[in-house]
Amino acid sequence: MKSKKHRKYNEAFSLMETLIWVGIVSIFSGMIVISGVGLMNRTKAKAAKSDMNTISIMLLEYSQDNAGKFPAEDEGLMVLVEGGYIESKGEGKDFLDPWKTPYQYSVENEGLGYRLVSLGADRKEGGKGVNEDIIEERGTDEGL
Repeated sequence: MKSKKHRKYNEAFSLMETLIWVGIVSIFSGMIVISGVGLMNRTKAKAAKSDMNTISIMLLEYSQDNAGKFPAEDEGLMVLVEGGYIESKGEGKDFLDPWKTPYQYSVENEGLGYRLVSLGADRKEGGKGVNEDIIEERGTDEGL
């Protein structure tokens, strides 16, 4: 017959077992969080490409209505909202990439081309992977 003290000891987890369990759960949780962040940034990059494609289509429509010329840099992309080419998302929210950074728009070849850039996850020029700049261009040397 077992004593009460011995039986009670066998029914509970020891401190060491609990610490090991917490450590294993922490490691797996960290791995899930790290992979989730990478997935989120890849999804944002795809969303930026999709947004830039939509903006490009609207720029081409604008160009067709304006003798083949794209909006001047001082007009910027807001001319697409003002001209009814694209619907406004609300003040200050138009033409922001998924990282909440404004798309960079520049005119090339005397108004016959343009360059649209998202700086990526790091919000800086250059970078690799999800930090790589996303570029959409038409009528330039690179984006014929």
